[in-house]
Amino acid sequence: MKNGTLIAFLIIIVNSSIAQEPWFAKIKNPTETKFPLIIDSLYMDSLFHQDFEIGTKQLHTEDLLFLCPGYDTLKNTYEFSTVKEFLFIDSLKSNDLYQDYIDNEIDIGMVQISGAFEIDHIKLFEGTSLFLWGVYSSSFEEACPYTDSYYVMGTIIVGQKPVSFAILGESYNWGDAPYFVENKTESQISDGINCYVDGNKIKTCSVQIKKTKIQGGEEKEEKSSETKDFLIIEGCLEYISEFIKE
Repeated sequence: MKNGTLIAFLIIIVNSSIAQEPWFAKIKNPTETKFPLIIDSLYMDSLFHQDFEIGTKQLHTEDLLFLCPGYDTLKNTYEFSTVKEFLFIDSLKSNDLYQDYIDNEIDIGMVQISGAFEIDHIKLFEGTSLFLWGVYSSSFEEACPYTDSYYVMGTIIVGQKPVSFAILGESYNWGDAPYFVENKTESQISDGINCYVDGNKIKTCSVQIKKTKIQGGEEKEEKSSETKDFLIIEGCLEYISEFIKE
């Protein structure tokens, strides 16, 4: 009986360790995709503006901290406020404090809903892949002030190690009548190409990111936009205005 109990106990440990294997263990097997990969308004709408169940694709705090190398140096910028809000809400949920927060603490302008989920893991070129994930949040009711934000993030993985991450898609809205801000980010990602950088031939791919901002209040409205081209070099997005493609 003792041996049987020991065997059963060992089986439980093994099964538990298998069940607890982190989802990112599958970064070994990125999928092929059709390029160029375009992340635009239609792409964003297909992910966020529909009724769907996240299910096993749901991400948690430990997942995002893995996917956000260097997050500590970026968390105070507005672009990553949605990630920060998600970490806050996820922490409340994991400690069974979310309902108390909703019932007793939340007020106008404070984050109410937030979530994060897997989108896809794609191969860029040999040894380098891109893990796409979504994160969103919205504030308490649509009162003033309010925020509503949706992001597609891309984590660049070299081998099995996340090296960097960037915003590849964004739909951000902030309002405190009569003032408002609307930010939009769209991107286009190429497949693997051979380029010359500083006279050296390397295997990489290009990423073009376009950012648009509209803000205004009462009768005044301003719009600005910029488009930048990047190369993925050693797992990082490197801005480059011109490059030679073979």
